[in-house]
Amino acid sequence: MLLVNARVGPSQVHGLGLIAMEFIPSGTIVWKHCPRFDLALTSEDLQALSPAARQQILHYCDGDLDSETGTYTLSIDDARFTNHSDHPNTVSADEGRITIAVRDIAVGEEITWKYHSIREGSTVHKPDHFEREPAQSTQENILKKAAGQQILSWLTEKVDVRPTKNRGSGIFATSIIDRDEPIAVFGGHIVPLKHYNDIASDCQDWSIQIADNLLLTYITHEEKGSLTDFVNHSCSPNAGWRGMIELVAMRVINPGEEITFDYATCLAFDFGQMECLCGAANCRGIVTGEDWKRDDVQTNSRGYLQPFLQRKLVREDSNPGADERKRKTECDSE
Repeated sequence: MLLVNARVGPSQVHGLGLIAMEFIPSGTIVWKHCPRFDLALTSEDLQALSPAARQQILHYCDGDLDSETGTYTLSIDDARFTNHSDHPNTVSADEGRITIAVRDIAVGEEITWKYHSIREGSTVHKPDHFEREPAQSTQENILKKAAGQQILSWLTEKVDVRPTKNRGSGIFATSIIDRDEPIAVFGGHIVPLKHYNDIASDCQDWSIQIADNLLLTYITHEEKGSLTDFVNHSCSPNAGWRGMIELVAMRVINPGEEITFDYATCLAFDFGQMECLCGAANCRGIVTGEDWKRDDVQTNSRGYLQPFLQRKLVREDSNPGADERKRKTECDSE
């Protein structure tokens, strides 16, 4: 189901396409699988159709057969008109359950993604037998999906890497950084939270939670090494989140100051605990996945938490005690 304002219109790619009718910021969830809205068709469902009907269904299906559920997804709304691009502006995540804008999408721009299936003209070629793919271990699946994917990140020229007193290296300002000025853009693989323990152990500490059930993370040790890795935690931070992957200044940062953010602004699951060595007057001593609920964290970083945490706070403000109940929505996919 589309979660943004978009309509069918003439495509620069092929025939008709899905055109954005509003500005869509990078990191926005554009589409989400909604079981009561989108059709999930099994191989048996497809086999029962005539060849012509089967081909029509496959023409509009979102990607390949889901190897876990054995189903194809057919969007009922205009999302089915999304065309392929080798340089798409959205990417599939959470095992195909959502698509996310990987950059800003302007009003009037066509929304595209990279098909998993092979198209020739208007024909989608799928196996005639519709057999379920052989099962693989979770770790094998994650590594297979990551193979050949380049991780890109960005760090402002107004900083450099220097030693800290007790936390290895850190990122320090070399020029004045104004409030809300971009500092870093983080890269990585989008991995379901349930697979956190399948990530290489020395990569887990670099995971950033970008949704209730999604992580942005490295998968293998060889992928580490971005300068953004040196941005340290502080219980009294001077930087926070604008969107899922962009770190910005929460106030004016002067030359010589270390750039820090509070890990509680992007971690809301039980990852264990981390000893804090930030040395701030309000240092919590220990960082956990429950810290985002603290009043001091919300006060210090409100407006600069990960968007999914901002939404949690809005829900709790309008419905006190909601965090103690299991939230169910019509479009829950699990």
